[in-house]
Amino acid sequence: MRVSLQFLGCKVNQAEIAELEQALKAGGHELVGPKDQPDVCVVNTCTVTAKSDHQSRQLIRRAGRTGARVIVTGCYSEMNLDTVNKMENVQQVVGNADKVNLINYIDDKVKVDSNAVLRGSRTRYTLKVQDGCDYSCSYCLVWKARGKSRSVLLKEAVSKAKLAVEVGYKEIVLSGIHLGLYGHDLAPRVSLAELIEEILLKTSVARIRLSSLEINEVTPRILSLLDDPRVCSHLHIPLQSGDSGVLSQMKRNYDIEYFRDRVLEVASHHENLALGTDIIAGFPTETDMAFENSLAHLAELPFTYMHVFPYSARPGTLASGMEDIVGHAKRDARAGMLRDLAAWKKESYTRSQDGKTLEVIFEKKAKDGLWVGTSENYLKVRAQSNDDLNGRLLDLKVEIDAKGALFAYIN
Repeated sequence: MRVSLQFLGCKVNQAEIAELEQALKAGGHELVGPKDQPDVCVVNTCTVTAKSDHQSRQLIRRAGRTGARVIVTGCYSEMNLDTVNKMENVQQVVGNADKVNLINYIDDKVKVDSNAVLRGSRTRYTLKVQDGCDYSCSYCLVWKARGKSRSVLLKEAVSKAKLAVEVGYKEIVLSGIHLGLYGHDLAPRVSLAELIEEILLKTSVARIRLSSLEINEVTPRILSLLDDPRVCSHLHIPLQSGDSGVLSQMKRNYDIEYFRDRVLEVASHHENLALGTDIIAGFPTETDMAFENSLAHLAELPFTYMHVFPYSARPGTLASGMEDIVGHAKRDARAGMLRDLAAWKKESYTRSQDGKTLEVIFEKKAKDGLWVGTSENYLKVRAQSNDDLNGRLLDLKVEIDAKGALFAYIN
């Protein structure tokens, strides 16, 4: 059977599709693009913003136009079941709780080995160790779509990591909807730090990367693990707003003073740490003063990159019922200012790497013939080589090229 897999959204969605890809290959099915006459199209959707809702509908419509049998899953379909069921050629909507059984909706004769890991098309292995969220931020629907936090057993997660290394993966990205809650629901309770330590101890993985952590989840034990050369010098810590009043209305569990002090502490622990964040521009109650506070704090904080999202009203959330004092024009303007700041921070950090030796995993060959990889501190590095660098891990001295990007010469 010819199967096309489509997804958008977070690394958890990516990991879920990768697991399905593995099961399909094990069952002898052919993976094809949506233009290659698939028999089945699977679409894993996202509902984090109105834009991702729109993109999810687009993917479903494109899948429907192939004439294939369409199976839809993910957070958008979870929250919009009736809408998705009425779309062209959609024959099955699989809830998030049943997503682990997706293969059975395609071919119920496939025997899935949950302990197996096959080498996929990606060079870094995204290991989903947690799902769901116990928090209820006022702007977010994902906690409703995904349910309460649920963790993979420590032994199972370590086993998957070991198998990933054995088939050739050199980097494991630990992912979850709320990764910092890993192990809190297990008995006996374990922590994310324990999981990392077990993977380091029981596998030969070259490097481990964490997908995202809340500021109060960056424990002293996590910080000490950053000293291990096999743990990537990279943390992504979402802030969402640099104003304490807005943070309170967002139902975040910290104020800006606490966040600032902790982030400065984290940054001081490692001289070349890549530190990313998420920011929402134009939350409905964000006054001009609140935005100025946010912008000032963001300029001060040592972020090396920032993901900026204009506020997007999600029906059914607490924030969607708040009076919107910002409006679309001001929201877009604020997002633009934040993106300008983000671009400056990323450029400054990139330029600070000139002449340094970075550890790079190469992932693909670009159209211009240069190889593109990701460093341990989450920067893209380009290199020229006649050799096949796909999946290779190299220590390379980098320099800034004429376009302001990182380039490495390979002898």
